[in-house]
Amino acid sequence: MGFNTVAVMMNDETPKWPAGMVRAMNDVSCQDGLGFFPGGQVISCAHASHTQIVAVGGNTGYELSALDPVKPEHLEELSQILRAHGYTVRKPGRSRGDGPLDWGYAAQQARKAEQEASKDADPK
Repeated sequence: MGFNTVAVMMNDETPKWPAGMVRAMNDVSCQDGLGFFPGGQVISCAHASHTQIVAVGGNTGYELSALDPVKPEHLEELSQILRAHGYTVRKPGRSRGDGPLDWGYAAQQARKAEQEASKDADPK
């Protein structure tokens, strides 16, 4: 499968883009098309003030949206990200959620805070 590269293209600069990329961008943003161009695919288009969340893998990509179906593996990755940042995530139908992970950003910050606290408590 090779590698995939994620890039942000500024639509204000479309005159500098290859024609196939402009056509693909227009297909996605104006006609809900697939957005293929030679060597790649446009996944989503939105105004610069809008945050877009996309999943890229397997030589394709998907915009993740609250309004559209999302693949289970994408939801699992989002769950891991949230839990690594200290959130609890509960799947539909479950009464209890999965708590924060013992690795990831929140865990690193907690360990750093513990180290700082132990330095302050034990001045040598």
